[in-house]
Amino acid sequence: MSWPRFLKEFGLFSVVMVAIGIVSGRMSLKTDIFWLYTVSLIVFSLFCLVIFYYARISFSTSSAYSANRIVIISFLSKLLLSVGILLLFERIFSPRGNGHILHYLFIYIFYTVFEVYFLMKLSKNSLS
Repeated sequence: MSWPRFLKEFGLFSVVMVAIGIVSGRMSLKTDIFWLYTVSLIVFSLFCLVIFYYARISFSTSSAYSANRIVIISFLSKLLLSVGILLLFERIFSPRGNGHILHYLFIYIFYTVFEVYFLMKLSKNSLS
């Protein structure tokens, strides 16, 4: 997968996620949920760009374990980022319920699916 194709698909995916955030924000009318959604979108977008950059480098090497390292690093760093974002959100806003976790989980799952998609495309391109 080339950079232009990745950026095109990533741009389309980001527009869809922002549109869902706008619709969701209007339905809930909570600024704390909007803050969480916005911060999560920015962090995961930057995260996807960085992982794509390093995955392209990693998949172009001859090491058999380079792809595994990228997947493990991606998983662990996204997990730590998620915990950090949720803890920061809890500390700043002190929400009463756990509804914010569902909004965050929605973003997390969709970005993880997108990440798996482009990593699979990269690995297929590196094998051929």
